[in-house]
Amino acid sequence: IDDKKAKKLEKDLNAIFKWIEQLNQLNTDKVEPLTSIAETTLRFRKDQIESKNIREDILKNSPKDNKDYFEFCDRCVAADINIPIVPGILPVTNLNQIQRITSLCGSKLPESFIQRLGEKGEDNTEWQFEAGVELANAQVQDLIDSGAPGVHFYVLNKSQATLRVLETAGW
Repeated sequence: IDDKKAKKLEKDLNAIFKWIEQLNQLNTDKVEPLTSIAETTLRFRKDQIESKNIREDILKNSPKDNKDYFEFCDRCVAADINIPIVPGILPVTNLNQIQRITSLCGSKLPESFIQRLGEKGEDNTEWQFEAGVELANAQVQDLIDSGAPGVHFYVLNKSQATLRVLETAGW
C-alpha cells in the first residue's frame, strides 16, 4: 500500500485502539451477561425493555420455526416482559443467497426448508421463487392463526415475493 493509505489505516487503527481503551474503563461488574434468543435465559431484563426501545435488538436472531418464536414470547411473559414481539419474515427466493446470509449471521434453516427450495435444482430460480413464496405464505398464516401480533417483512429490494405473500394473506 502507498504511504497515504498506510497513514489513513494507522489513524483508523489508533482510533479503534483508543475506543477499546475507553470500553475497558467501563465498570461492567453489575451487568448481566447476554444470551441468544434460543437459550433459556432471556437476553434482556424487564427494566431494559421498559426503559428503551430495543425491539429491533430482540429480533436480530430469528428463530428457525414458529414454535421457537412462540416459546420465546412465552419466556418473555414469564419474565414479566409484556411488549408486542412482532416476528420478521423474509420470503426466500434464492437458496444460495439465504444460505450465505444465514452463515454470516449464525441463523439456522430447517432441513425441510432447504430441501424444498433445492428440490428442482440450485439454479432453478423460478422454482425457488414459487417455493419460497409458498413457504412464506404457510409461515405467515401459521403465525397469525397462532396469535402473533402482526408480521414484519424483510423485503431486501425483492418486493414481488412479499407482495405475493400479502395478496395470499388477503392484506
